[in-house]
Amino acid sequence: MSVALAVTSAPISSGRDTRADEVVTLLGEYMPSDPNSLRAPYVSGFMSLRLLLLRSSHTVEEEELSRTILDSFSSYSAGGRERSDIAVMLARDYMFLSQQQQQPPFFGLGQGMAGPAAAAPAPSISSGLSLFGLPSTSSSLQNSPALAPIPVQGSVDYMSIVSD
Repeated sequence: MSVALAVTSAPISSGRDTRADEVVTLLGEYMPSDPNSLRAPYVSGFMSLRLLLLRSSHTVEEEELSRTILDSFSSYSAGGRERSDIAVMLARDYMFLSQQQQQPPFFGLGQGMAGPAAAAPAPSISSGLSLFGLPSTSSSLQNSPALAPIPVQGSVDYMSIVSD
């Protein structure tokens, strides 16, 4: 009776990709615990990817990210890479892809200036941010090569890239 119970309580195949279990094991095996390790900068990638693959439910974006990582795993494995290298490469890939998902695209496909990007207010000097999202001060704008006057040879006149 206990044998029948064990058989009936065995998990039914849910269509889960078996590569996910391989990657979880691989990441657990090579996850750095020493902060001075060469793999230490990737510890967040190791942990986050492992936790993502261990979860049973995913958003559409997470599912796409998981599929990309698992396809990378297959590719790296087929290429004959060392297991330790594969672990680091997957952690690094995950970190890169996660960062890319968080950044909005500059323009969507078929979207011109009339899209949501145009509706956003333009950054101004009064906001404390320059056009590149970096902190700006009046001295950083004055010392900017793009905003500096351009001397014209043979003349005392100066031309500026930015006009009034």
